[in-house]
Amino acid sequence: MSRTLQQITIFVSGTSEVDAERAALRRIVGELNKRLEKTSAVTLRVVAWPEDTHPGVNSDPQAEISRQLGSTFDLNLGLLGTRFGTPTPRAGSGTEEEFEDALARFKKDSRSVRVFFYFKRSTDDPFTIDIEQLQMVKNFRDSLAQRGVLYRDFRDTAEFIYLVQDHLYNLVIDEWQGEAWKPVLPGDKNRTDPTTDASAPSEVVGSHPPKAKLGNVQVESRATMAVDSETDTEEFGFLEYMASYLDAANALTETITRMSQDMERMNEQIRARTAETELIRQEHERVKNVGGSRTQQDLITKSRDNVDHAAANLDEFVATMITNVEQYRSHSMEMFANLRRGLSASSQFDGGNSSENVSKNRDALASLIGVLRTIRESIGQFQSSINQVPALTGKFKRARRRTAEVLGEFIAEVSFTIDEAERLLKELGDQAPSGGTA
Repeated sequence: MSRTLQQITIFVSGTSEVDAERAALRRIVGELNKRLEKTSAVTLRVVAWPEDTHPGVNSDPQAEISRQLGSTFDLNLGLLGTRFGTPTPRAGSGTEEEFEDALARFKKDSRSVRVFFYFKRSTDDPFTIDIEQLQMVKNFRDSLAQRGVLYRDFRDTAEFIYLVQDHLYNLVIDEWQGEAWKPVLPGDKNRTDPTTDASAPSEVVGSHPPKAKLGNVQVESRATMAVDSETDTEEFGFLEYMASYLDAANALTETITRMSQDMERMNEQIRARTAETELIRQEHERVKNVGGSRTQQDLITKSRDNVDHAAANLDEFVATMITNVEQYRSHSMEMFANLRRGLSASSQFDGGNSSENVSKNRDALASLIGVLRTIRESIGQFQSSINQVPALTGKFKRARRRTAEVLGEFIAEVSFTIDEAERLLKELGDQAPSGGTA
């Protein structure tokens, strides 16, 4: 028998500039839930605009967003880059209004909500940055420390993933008390603390598989979770496991290669479209005073069609990437699950656990980690190049947003693979091979 899961709702606020991080967060939460459901009987849920709101009418759009999402969330997670956002009747932007509402809730009852805030350090072309918007972000950021808010900076999606997965896990383990957060402010210590479900079977608590290290917290690995969730109808041996591992590794390599080629091809298409748009702009500048309004209109139409064509290219890329990311995830989990099975089976005989084999496995994992880090960096560079292309039409703006989201998901999956490889590498380092020392 298992306990009823408690749901912790995370409301993510921020501008479209951090769409990649928002998408990555959903992937992170999916992974964390596998651990938290077992260790803490907790599951995380992400809500955000526009994904989790529906059409409605109010005094203004932000008021309607606040009405729909209300104060039902348990954690407000704010994200800002170089843009502060659109003003509302009550604040400098929707993100600021959502932050202020959450902070007011926290001050009224610190058990009701937690507030996280992250700032993305821009690597964009400085000439494309809106200085006024950036100054508003800076003013807001500078004000937080004086109000007792501890925030964190990050450089890119990969670093955000590294930070937030530890922060969320530690927060739940250290401060969630079953129905509310641990009191922080002095006035809340006099309130009655919530208790956990006393009727839950005691054996459920801590009844999870051996855990690996994630940053500075103990968590279960993805591969361990995959192995434990399966019931094999047939017991395989070392050779079958290793053959399955190699099949999955080859499939993963093919998927990565295909995705890299797709990104390079997309980059070339965007560069070509950008160059064509620039030529049209130059032609427009040349004739705007002599060509007449019809000529100017024709050039504007031609430019718009060219940009929309680029948007269509991005949409095709996104559709392909969605499938590829899921394939990547499946191959990665299968690869590590079978490798762990193979290593476990090899311990039954001396040859499989020899110093030479352990060394080979460590070298292979170290090489994989190096390759994946390079791939993750190239995804980030591609993401940055797409973000710097001006959104001259609504179609391109929407396509660029979808591209940022799928790239954020891909970066998250690559980061999970690196984490798993590093955990396994450490385990092999701690292992004492037969006939030698670790």
